[in-house]
Amino acid sequence: MADSWISSLRTWVFSLSIIFFLIYTIGQVEQLDIVISALSLLSILLALPTVGPVVKGMTLFFLAVGTWLVWNQGTTIYEYILIYGDMLYLLTLFAMLPVLALLFE
Repeated sequence: MADSWISSLRTWVFSLSIIFFLIYTIGQVEQLDIVISALSLLSILLALPTVGPVVKGMTLFFLAVGTWLVWNQGTTIYEYILIYGDMLYLLTLFAMLPVLALLFE
C-alpha cells in the first residue's frame, strides 16, 4: 500500500515538475523558479530509493561534490535550491522526446 502511494506521489511530482517548467520557460513566468527548483529537488529525493546501488552511489557522489563546490562559493540556501531548477531542462527533454517522436510516425 505504501509503495503504491509513493509511486503515485512520484508520478505527480515528476509530472508537475515538467508542466511547471514548461510554463516557466514558454510563458516566462519567473515566479515559478523556486517552485520548479523545489519540485526538482523533491524528484531526486523520491527517485533515489528506486534506483540501483551504482546509480545511487554516482548520484550521491555528484550531489555531494556539487553541493560542496556551491557552498565554497558562499551561496545562500535560496540560491542553492534554485540551482536544482536547471536540472529540469534535461528531465523535460527526456519526457518530451516520445511526444516529439509521435510527429514522425
